[in-house]
Amino acid sequence: MKQILNSFSVISVGFLLAFSMTACSSSKKRTITNNESSEHHEGEAKIAHLNKAQIKAIDLKVDTIAKREMSNTLQVTGQTTVYPKDKADISTYIDANVKKIYVYQGDKVKKGQVLALLEHPSFIKLQADYLTTYNQYNYLSNEFKRQKTLFAHEVGSKKRFQKVTAEYNTAKSQYHALKIQLEMLGVNTSSIEKGNIKRYINIISPINGYVNAININIGHFVAAGTQLFTVSNLDHLHVDLTVYEKDIAKVKIGQKIRLKSETTNEELTGFVFAIAKEYEANSKSVIVHVNLKTKPKTLIVGHFMKGEILLDKSKVSAVPKTAIVNNDGRDYIFLFKGIDENDGDLIYEMEEVILGKEQDNWQEITLVHEISPNAKVVYNGAYYLLSDMLKAEAEHTH
Repeated sequence: MKQILNSFSVISVGFLLAFSMTACSSSKKRTITNNESSEHHEGEAKIAHLNKAQIKAIDLKVDTIAKREMSNTLQVTGQTTVYPKDKADISTYIDANVKKIYVYQGDKVKKGQVLALLEHPSFIKLQADYLTTYNQYNYLSNEFKRQKTLFAHEVGSKKRFQKVTAEYNTAKSQYHALKIQLEMLGVNTSSIEKGNIKRYINIISPINGYVNAININIGHFVAAGTQLFTVSNLDHLHVDLTVYEKDIAKVKIGQKIRLKSETTNEELTGFVFAIAKEYEANSKSVIVHVNLKTKPKTLIVGHFMKGEILLDKSKVSAVPKTAIVNNDGRDYIFLFKGIDENDGDLIYEMEEVILGKEQDNWQEITLVHEISPNAKVVYNGAYYLLSDMLKAEAEHTH
């Protein structure tokens, strides 16, 4: 009987000690001074404790929720493109066969660089006709001057002078017409005038850029006007956005744009510089042209972009992005709740928010529960607080 009583006494003392420890722990969690008490039920509050050394180490800063001016936005999509002056469709002015091709698709080329060689008997004949006409023109030019002098001194006949004048004017017209044709083909006519007949036509790039398309192969017969190459200068790549009829009235010249490529995750900024004045075929949408402030790393024409146009501004409740944490799919901020009387730790409580617009590293928020307008929000180090809280919860569970 005595042994049973002793066992009961040990159990009783153990129970009293356990209760006392639990009560102290509970008291520590609830003992907060110099701030408002939690508006949540005790079981719902998510609390983090930091001592002064930890606060100093992470340089923790707190402030009230700011009223910040942010732009309303219009979500848009589009693609990269080039200005018309920066794109060249290269063709030939006469029928010819492809002799050589010097470039590949994607090659970077310079203005005046030879892309391919063409050849054809008609090209040789054109040069020969030019040389004949050039010689005839020179002869008639001298004869015209001679007959003009004779006629002025009443030595030569009027009929002879008129005949030479007509022949000279005809030769002059033919000479200049053939000269222009050859110059359009990139031929140096001065060389032909010395008797140098070229076999090949050089197809050259009229601009600096990249070869986007090659539509020929060796031996290919190309008719005059056939597109041989496309070259695009990507130094001034811009973006064409699609804006639908219901939203186009909101868009103005000069508005700022934020863009993002889903492929490369690259973020770009720009501004509206032109708005089309007609709807696109088969859709009630208008093309809005955007100049980019920075050159994109991925230089590809037709690259798909998503973005937003910054419209009018309004004041909203906002905190720095560093104040936001995500836990279990929900977004939170931490509020300063006061000081623990037991050990002097500063206490912070997690408060759920709904995110809105984001601009210049500031985040619009809407509070799920009402709080005091003077409540202090942790502006940085929120992830450190979340880690500390989750660690404490895990230790408490085990």
